[in-house]
Amino acid sequence: MFQFKLQNEDFELILDSISDGVLILDNSKKIIFVNKGFCEIFSLDKEIIGQKFEKLLDFEQAKKLFFLLGSELKETERKELQVKDDLFLEVSCKTIKKGEEPLAILILVHDISKAKMVDKLKTQFVSVSAHQLRTPLSGMKWSIEYLLKGKAGSISTKQQQLLEKVFQLINEMTIIVHQLLQVARAEEGKISLNLKKSDLLEILYSAISLYEAEMKRKKIKFQIQLPKEKLPKIRLDPEYMGLVFQALLDNAIKYNREGGEVEIALFLEKKEIKVAIRDTGIGIPEKEKPLIFSRFYRATNAQKMVPSGSGTGLFLSKVIIEGHQGKIWFESEEGKGTTFYFTLPIL
Repeated sequence: MFQFKLQNEDFELILDSISDGVLILDNSKKIIFVNKGFCEIFSLDKEIIGQKFEKLLDFEQAKKLFFLLGSELKETERKELQVKDDLFLEVSCKTIKKGEEPLAILILVHDISKAKMVDKLKTQFVSVSAHQLRTPLSGMKWSIEYLLKGKAGSISTKQQQLLEKVFQLINEMTIIVHQLLQVARAEEGKISLNLKKSDLLEILYSAISLYEAEMKRKKIKFQIQLPKEKLPKIRLDPEYMGLVFQALLDNAIKYNREGGEVEIALFLEKKEIKVAIRDTGIGIPEKEKPLIFSRFYRATNAQKMVPSGSGTGLFLSKVIIEGHQGKIWFESEEGKGTTFYFTLPIL
């Protein structure tokens, strides 16, 4: 069998051949190795070898890495760092140990600028497409309402049922388009919450009304549980909070079995209101749970059950709830159902 041993200069040659940046420090935070990729990314040279980590402060681009990790070099996993308008990096910092003994500190830097540019183009495409869809959808919705009210002449029961189904589909498409617009705004940092004293129950009931027909069609057993105390009005954005309820209710109904259950419970706690939305649907596969709040992500079992869907509702819900200084999480078992929880502070 062919065997060989790598010398130190061989390791340096290998690490210099990769585009990712590699920086290694000893336990005293002195730089003991830096590869060519790191030097090119941060516009410095290998003369920094032998210097303390603080030496990065002398370089305009590299100082941002220092501020990200701090003088204590806190462990980081794939943390995003914007160095320039057109330079985005993913930074990881880890202490390498030999047994229990710290051996060195490894910093890895990966250039994600191209991926960020593609994401930006996707966001722009989504935004433009959603804007273009809004007008025809509004016209279609108005036309169906006009027909259902009999303003264009009487219609048969069969025609009414068909029009009601079309109206429901247009409603669903309108919600998706609105969510896509909000996702684009969130990614561009343009979501601006208009906080004002609002009645959370009023917003909830408004969202429920959008799904009454679908719950009736699927024979969903629906119930709502309220606290004994009257809920106080809290500072929130009614429009965005409506989107959260719509997204969570949509999932609870869409991925539920016929004759299933949906239960909403509200709890008044000391400094916050807690909301739980439980369903008896398909649940979330264990291995996919970490991805469930990712934009455009839909679990595999959800895609099989309902092929259509944008995968934006939960991503947007997380952005909105956290924008209200709240928290959102879930409990789920595949095949048995899911409960989503979120909290809103009482301010």
